[in-house]
Order: sequence, then C-alpha cells, then structure tokens
Amino acid sequence: MNLRVIKKDIAFFTEEFVSDAFMSLNFIEDDARKEAVVALINEALVLQDESRVKISHPEGNKKAFYNALYESYFKSLDELCEKLSETIHPKEK
Repeated sequence: MNLRVIKKDIAFFTEEFVSDAFMSLNFIEDDARKEAVVALINEALVLQDESRVKISHPEGNKKAFYNALYESYFKSLDELCEKLSETIHPKEK
C-alpha cells in the first residue's frame, strides 16, 4: 500500500466521521449528549494526529508497520463510530 494512500485515507475517513458527528449535533437537544459528541470529535482528531505522527516514524519492517497502523486506525475509528451511534440513539432503560 502506498504511503500517500494511507495518509489520504486517514484524512478522508476522519473528515467523514467529524462531518457526521457535526451533523448529528443538529438533531440532539440534550446538552450532555452534545458535549459527548464534541468529545468524540476531539478523540477522532487526536487519533488522526497520532496516526500522522506514527506514519512519519516507522519502526521495523515498514510494510508490516503500515499495515498494522492502518488496521489499528480503522479499529479505533470504528469504536468511535459505535460510541457516536450510542450517543445519538441511547438505549431506553
């Protein structure tokens, strides 16, 4: 996988997550849930920044390193998507 593609993918998918999160803010009336969404946005941006730093400092076998980084990024972003979904649509008690 090309390093440029990895960087573009990370930027694109982070931007999509942030866009979806901002869109969801329009439909949430509860201030506590809005703050939770903003916290998730911040987590996504930190994840993007950390991933960019790691990209610039590969360790060991570069191919394995970048594949692991790519997989780790998407796993973390998927977890953020799950949290966003739970925040937008909380389960009834």
